[in-house]
Amino acid sequence: MIFSLQASPASPILDVPSVALLVLAVVALAFASVAQSVEQAVQRLTLAG
Repeated sequence: MIFSLQASPASPILDVPSVALLVLAVVALAFASVAQSVEQAVQRLTLAG
């Protein structure tokens, strides 16, 4: 699958602000997931220790 991110009037959805917001949302979700996993690991270590 090849996505062509061309700034054409036919596809106003793929303009720069929308792509930037989408990337920020994905990064935020990934960061939240990693933070939750780290928190669970720390709790396990604390309970084990």
